[in-house]
Amino acid sequence: MTQKNDLNLLAMFLEVYRLKSITLAAQKLELTQAAVSSAMKRLSQRCQHELFLRQGRGIIATDFAVQLANKIAPAIDSVGHTFAQFSGFDPQQSGFEFRISAIEVIANLLLPAIEALCKTIQLNISLVQAPSNHTELINALRLEQFDIAIDTATNREKGFVYQPIFTEDIVLICRKGHPRIKNSISLEQYYTERHITLRLRRSNLSAVEYYASEQIAERKIAMESSSLLQQIAQVAQSDCIGACSRHLALKYADQFQINILPMPLTLAKVEYCLIWHQRMNDKPAHIWLRNQLGLLFSELNINTN
Repeated sequence: MTQKNDLNLLAMFLEVYRLKSITLAAQKLELTQAAVSSAMKRLSQRCQHELFLRQGRGIIATDFAVQLANKIAPAIDSVGHTFAQFSGFDPQQSGFEFRISAIEVIANLLLPAIEALCKTIQLNISLVQAPSNHTELINALRLEQFDIAIDTATNREKGFVYQPIFTEDIVLICRKGHPRIKNSISLEQYYTERHITLRLRRSNLSAVEYYASEQIAERKIAMESSSLLQQIAQVAQSDCIGACSRHLALKYADQFQINILPMPLTLAKVEYCLIWHQRMNDKPAHIWLRNQLGLLFSELNINTN
């Protein structure tokens, strides 16, 4: 067996070890499961040790595999970083396509700026709806199905970087000319009014329930929405109230003729982050993307107070 083949096997082994799955490693490496499984058997024979054992439907690493991964990971990663640094990145020549996972608020705020940027460079940046749960998002980033995510940071996974972008309040919205609500709303009146709620896909809770810092009493629910824009539109044509992202409410306040009021409840602020796998830290293309996103958010003049 040549040294080149040894290196390929070790790099493949490291992906299986990190993803804890031959299936996921095969997807990332764009190989068949059979090819990856066969490669792990060859490496096991080469090392004269078992590397992985079956556990239910998955696999677990043996003690030998853990020791091997700890020894080779710095070298394998260093080689990858070296190639990345020498390869360079030119957005006018690259032909790259970046895929960004973005939740609704971010996609809505960022799309016009992304469109303007793409007109000045020779690559495409697309915004993709965020996966329905955090585990799917993390797995998609591991498999490089997305280059980066812009999402809330309620859960933090080891091996990933979370770079805060901004925080915002959740505000109350009602239509202009509401018969009972003018410039403020009391807690008592809040529970008297009918509500259009936003159901968060990842928690099966409404946004108010998820971010509340106090016990939420039963409310009168007129409609449950899965989209902030749908919620804004329904509030605008009814006497119902809703809870909304402050920046999205401000963006559409004139168009939908809605009033924006402070919530009479204590809610935690929503924190948005850039999220990526740490192996992307030193890749020139990824550094460029992160820098551009930072510039775009700064140009949006988002006020976090």
